[in-house]
Parts: sequence; C-alpha cells; structure tokens
Amino acid sequence: MYFAWNLTNEQDDFLLIAKELEQNRLRQGWGKNGMDIRLPLKNFQTIFTMANWGNSKKAEGIYNRLRKMLEIQVGDTIIVKGYIKGKDYYVPCGFSIVECTKTYDFVPLINGNYDCFGHFIEVKYIDSYEYFTTNTKLGNSLWGYRDSIKRINDKNILNFLGLLKANGNFAKELISWL
Repeated sequence: MYFAWNLTNEQDDFLLIAKELEQNRLRQGWGKNGMDIRLPLKNFQTIFTMANWGNSKKAEGIYNRLRKMLEIQVGDTIIVKGYIKGKDYYVPCGFSIVECTKTYDFVPLINGNYDCFGHFIEVKYIDSYEYFTTNTKLGNSLWGYRDSIKRINDKNILNFLGLLKANGNFAKELISWL
C-alpha cells in the first residue's frame, strides 16, 4: 500500500522530526506520554485535554487520523511531504519516499521539557524530490492529502509511483513529466 504523511512546518518541531527521520524513525505529533493509539480513546482524550490542546471531540478526530498508522505494514511506501533529505527546513513543493521497515510503536520524543511526537514507524529512506510548482498533476494530487496520514488512492500519484518502480530506480526526471 501507499500512504501520504504530512509533517509540521513549524521550524523547531520540523527539525526534531527531521533529525529522527535521519535515524530511520518517521514520527507524528500529538504523542505525549500515555497517548499510544493502541490504547483506548479515553486515555488519549484525557491527556489531550490536560495538555490544553483542545476538547474531547477534537482529540477523537486526531486519534482516529493517527490510528491510520496502524494500517501501515512492512514494505509499504510512504510519501513524506515537506521533507527533503539534507535540508533543515520544510519544503512546500518537495517530498521524500520512504519504505516501512517496522510497524507502529510509541515512545515520546523527550527534548528538555518537550514531550511529544511519540507515534512512529521505522523506515528506510529511498529518495527525495522537489518540484517547483503545485501546478502539475503530481503537485495538485499531493495537495489533496492534508491529513496527518492517509492512504493514497489518487491515480496520478499511484501512476507516478508505478513509473518509478517500473524504471528500477527513483528517477528524478519523472517529476518534470508529471
């Protein structure tokens, strides 16, 4: 299966996540200690509201979106929007392709007083791509995947990924064709 994964564009959080990605851990937010999505919703809601992130209804929506991580299996391909290996900032017209090597786990990312981004999967980096406008079939298609994590069903993106695999490598010239 194929998934789209959105990263935060908030610079400090992005740098933490990018550093983790360099260590082959792809993380997602809303993950303070005790917010493991394998636990009941009530646990997630309690900690979410105690952190002043919003009410129980908002927590339920985020919990349900994050639970899509449980669908990702070893070998699945993930488009990580906004991440270009080697860049220390969010790239709006860029993405990386990674492959899942280990399914969901939960360990909060502790950085000083910071406790979050506990949801993660282990991945293998494949390649990064930049395109210079969202005015392409691929850019327009990727724009539609705004949830944290979402299974890809869009024909343009699936065709793109199929072309990359059929060519035996992740050929950068395909970006301009799309």
